[in-house]
Order: sequence, then C-alpha cells, then structure tokens
Amino acid sequence: MDTVSRKVWLVDDDADEHFLLGRALKRSGFAFEQRSFLSPIEALYVAQSESHLPDWVIVDMNMPGMDGIAFLSKLEEHCLRTAKTLPKAILLSSILPHNIQERARSYTGSLSLQEKPLGAEQLKILVQEAQ
Repeated sequence: MDTVSRKVWLVDDDADEHFLLGRALKRSGFAFEQRSFLSPIEALYVAQSESHLPDWVIVDMNMPGMDGIAFLSKLEEHCLRTAKTLPKAILLSSILPHNIQERARSYTGSLSLQEKPLGAEQLKILVQEAQ
C-alpha cells in the first residue's frame, strides 16, 4: 500500500461517475484525497483560489458548456500565469475518436486518454506509469 497521499479532482457532470471513480480510487491501493466538481467552470474557479492544485485531475471529455480538453487548456493557461504545477490528467470518454486524441496533444502535462469506465486496476497502472 502506498502511503503518499495524492490530491485528485474529479471533474464530471455525472454524479454517478463521481461515485464509481471514488470507488476505483479507494480500490486502487493508493491514498487519495478526492474533491469532486460537477462543472469544469466550478473547478477552474476553485483552481484560481487554491495555492496548490491537485496532483491529478480526472476529467470527462463530454460536458455541457466546456469539454474536457477545453477545461485542461484553461487549467494549463492558469498554471502558466501563476507558476503553479500542472496536474497529471486522465481524460475519460465513452469513445475515443481520432479527433479527441489529436486535440488532446495540445496539453503539455502528463495526459492519459481512457475509455469509461475507469477501474481500480487501470487507475493503479496509470499512477504507477506516471511516477
């Protein structure tokens, strides 16, 4: 069991997905401090007021008002302006068409594209690979 605590933000407009991802985080064997946002705009607002951003953001690709890539782009702009550390990101989608993969390449931080649902074993592998 990993004793290092990692801060994770879940950004998804589906409350059920927050529950499922929360379970996957617990089952992964890593210690996570989880914060959930139903809106990417809310998460960006909080990012502006936090002195430290999370270690990880798990973001849904398809959300009303702002998709996951647009959210990551705005978060990256904020980090560049404020010299905050850019979180590692996992972008989730029901399907991962080619255009999503192309657009996601603009994120300069560590990014993994994953299909929903993201299970505990997948999450464990992603975290280990990113260390």
